[in-house]
Amino acid sequence: GFFTSPKEALMDSFASSSHCWAGIHEGQVIAIGGVVPLGSRTDLAFPWMIATAAIETPAMRREFMLLSKETLIRMRTLYPSLEGWVDARNHKAITWLRWLGFILDPPLPYGPVGIPFHCFKIGEGVCVGLL
Repeated sequence: GFFTSPKEALMDSFASSSHCWAGIHEGQVIAIGGVVPLGSRTDLAFPWMIATAAIETPAMRREFMLLSKETLIRMRTLYPSLEGWVDARNHKAITWLRWLGFILDPPLPYGPVGIPFHCFKIGEGVCVGLL
């Protein structure tokens, strides 16, 4: 659904997650993410992540990419199938998701102004509903 603030969205995602991870570099949190179980399927979950611009610096990019592969392996040990939604305007996230091996469906409009979102999935994800 819709949230009134990024903080509200983060707190809801954190509270709904079965597992969460944080990326810390030189004592600073640069990314936080988790995985939210979906419905009655024990093999399916919704991964999420929020990151700072620090992951885009040359020094962090390689480390972030390697750690994201490792984290995906951990997530898929818990939940073999993952699915979620990404804003179609977020080209960096889309490129990263494809690099990780996710398949993206064509975008669908979401929300009151119809912003396009792609479903991304790996394993047996079905993307039955928007966010």
